[in-house]
Amino acid sequence: MKRFYKSVTSKKDSNYSFQVTLDSKPIKTPNRKIINLPNKNLANALAREWRKQKKVILLEKMPITQLLFMAFDYILVKKSKFIKEMLEMYKTDLVFYWTEESGELLRRQKKIWLPLINWAEKYYKIDCKYSKGVMPITQSKKSIQTLRIILNGLDPFILTAAYNSSKLSKSLLVPLAMVEGFLDFKTAIKVFMLDEFYQNECWGKDKVQTLRQKAIEKELKDTYSFMKLCKVS
Repeated sequence: MKRFYKSVTSKKDSNYSFQVTLDSKPIKTPNRKIINLPNKNLANALAREWRKQKKVILLEKMPITQLLFMAFDYILVKKSKFIKEMLEMYKTDLVFYWTEESGELLRRQKKIWLPLINWAEKYYKIDCKYSKGVMPITQSKKSIQTLRIILNGLDPFILTAAYNSSKLSKSLLVPLAMVEGFLDFKTAIKVFMLDEFYQNECWGKDKVQTLRQKAIEKELKDTYSFMKLCKVS
């Protein structure tokens, strides 16, 4: 899409929220919803993205814009649907499925995954079941209901970041730990790409795999930055 505007302005509106305007018109989502933002820092970051666009608007290089479009057009509209998806992710969370073989990989899983599991159990007062192998694990209904309440209580922008992180990591514990500050994005990558990094060490990696891993790392970094901006008051 060609750039259609000249000026980009960040301002506070009459409802005590913030907006970014393009030639004095507020930015709208693809579904024509005006983007109202909770704080100045997030508004300024959004404005910077739109100012950086040259003759052509490249949405793939605008992570904040994409996450806000997701928040307004999808998460806010069908919140329960996305929470259900995240709870399904919890049932198959990758940190619950450990290797059946003894050795270096199992040692690393215990070292990196177990502290996250222990943190989640203590912080949320839930019971996380994990085992060796790939046989399905049944998590307790009480734990799932507790997490449902937690997710329902999240700010919609934070929930959007958590949802996107859960899709990247194939985990619910990873994004929740990022939300609460137990993990930063670098540590989160070490957690959910542990198996993959180990296989890289053992067998090497090709160019396609390297590019894929870098793309995932960048998207998680962008999502984590968005998450932090949303938490600024």
